[in-house]
Amino acid sequence: MNPPAVLFLPGWYPTPVDPQDGIFIRKHALAVSQLRPVIVLFPVPEGAYNLPQSRTIGALHEYFPTYKPSGLPLIGPALTLLRFFLAALRSLRIIRKTHQPRIVHLHVILRNGMIAMWLHFFHRLPFLLTEHWTGYLSGAHESLSSLRRFVMRIIARQSRLITVVSPALRDAMIQADLHHDIRIVPNVVESVGRSRASIVASTRFEGPVRILNVSDFYDEKKNVSGLLRAFSSLVCKGIDAELHIIGDGPDRKLLHTLADTLPGLSGRVKFSGRVANEVVLEAMAKTHFYVCPSHFETFSVSTAEALAAGKPVICTACGGPEYFVDSSCGFVIPKANQKALEEALSRMCQQFQNFNPAALRSAANRFQARTVGLLFEEIYLEIQNDDSEKISA
Repeated sequence: MNPPAVLFLPGWYPTPVDPQDGIFIRKHALAVSQLRPVIVLFPVPEGAYNLPQSRTIGALHEYFPTYKPSGLPLIGPALTLLRFFLAALRSLRIIRKTHQPRIVHLHVILRNGMIAMWLHFFHRLPFLLTEHWTGYLSGAHESLSSLRRFVMRIIARQSRLITVVSPALRDAMIQADLHHDIRIVPNVVESVGRSRASIVASTRFEGPVRILNVSDFYDEKKNVSGLLRAFSSLVCKGIDAELHIIGDGPDRKLLHTLADTLPGLSGRVKFSGRVANEVVLEAMAKTHFYVCPSHFETFSVSTAEALAAGKPVICTACGGPEYFVDSSCGFVIPKANQKALEEALSRMCQQFQNFNPAALRSAANRFQARTVGLLFEEIYLEIQNDDSEKISA
């Protein structure tokens, strides 16, 4: 007998407008779909994304119902939320009839938590929560209204269990008193299908040292400005290097202006904007090393992708990457420490060729899709068995 389907309710999901947004959630869905059918429900605003109403890739079935946001004063946000919920319910009727999911997998509480609660109370579907939000690390959770934190706590405690992608996020959620059963299941990290020889060869070409960063341009969290300043210091010391930055966001103008005004950066900083994940992986293969200068990360998929491509990394101890990066992979430095970042860039430019690409790739093996999918499958079976015992009792 085929295992029953699981319904994913993601708070973020990649779209043509932002192919990197929530890509880690889609990789979780693809990993699970190797073992059982996965249905993704992600309501989107009308006209915002060029997405079909639904699409199927193997055992992954994605639904993108649309709703019309309201611009009315005062009642606009509430009306938009109602339309969001009604759009989800319309698709749920089709999903429940066609796929008959038996488990709900909520990713990020947000609005979809209300859908999970609806299915839990009115259709008796159990749900688990996977949380990715950096707000538990940055203090943003504490700045939310008391009402919103109360609702989030109710949703979290109604879940059978919570999974997170790093020990730091687990500890922060325990401190927030959200659940007693919080487990670690990492993000999925895979490199594109290229030969090992081509990956190794890309670290040996002549010319400037190529440094890569992939970020959403929220500088308060990602600290791309700190990386730009450290890179300026590097090239002003006479080191021949290029900095390639992939991403976009609200601080794009600030960062482009900074790159234009800092000394020594003319022609040495390349902004690529938002690109598909396949393009990011290709950039990993062409770089010499990767830098994560963030103040807060729950995991840092891009750092792990660099390891999977056989590239050494520099990362800050920002909540995520320090749990899988050690001295065999690169350098871990204190966050918000400009001098340490400058020194690490200088050292890595001299030492990146000393790292063994095969060892770097093996450090990311635990994040392969099959491994992560099996971890979730164990949890789904545990929930199914618990429900069977309750029914038999």
